[in-house]
Amino acid sequence: HPGPGESNFEYEIKKGKAAYKMFFGYEPIGYRAPLGVISEEDLALLAREGFKFDSSVFPSFRPGAFNNLNNQIEPYISKTGLVEIPLTVLSKWIRIPLSLSYIKLFGWPYRMAIKKWLLPQLIIVDFHLHDLFHLKSLQNLSQQKFSPLYRYIYNKIYFDQKIDGLQLLERFINVLDESNYSFLKLSELYNLIVEDKQ
Repeated sequence: HPGPGESNFEYEIKKGKAAYKMFFGYEPIGYRAPLGVISEEDLALLAREGFKFDSSVFPSFRPGAFNNLNNQIEPYISKTGLVEIPLTVLSKWIRIPLSLSYIKLFGWPYRMAIKKWLLPQLIIVDFHLHDLFHLKSLQNLSQQKFSPLYRYIYNKIYFDQKIDGLQLLERFINVLDESNYSFLKLSELYNLIVEDKQ
């Protein structure tokens, strides 16, 4: 998919909705923006297009992309009326996302922190297909616009052959399962949030 600012957001949303409806037979109710970059204008468009929730916000900081350190870490109603379901961070004070990419990047110290840390009651995890598998098509993406640091991080996360993303995800799920977490789809969580607000 194009990165933020590289395409017409309204066109992408309408095209994506049509493809989703053609495949599944009904319209999507939730959205997650590429790279976690979404604006108030984007959220307003999603609301106009009939979306009910968004799960794009990383309540953390990514240089050159976003600074959401002041954002809430629990689900909330945005100014547009959409329910925002932010991705989980370790804590209110340690704003490192619970993401397979970060687990791969930071390695065993991060995995140990996840095991030992008192995790929030609600966890929204971010991962991508390319976090799980080494995709040859990913190597074709241009890294010219990346800074040297970002290029290093990108290569560490996605091309380090020693890291088995599927195995990491399985271990992470086992940690959550052993801690008695329940697993839901975001649409199911949205329904619970709406019921709770009524």
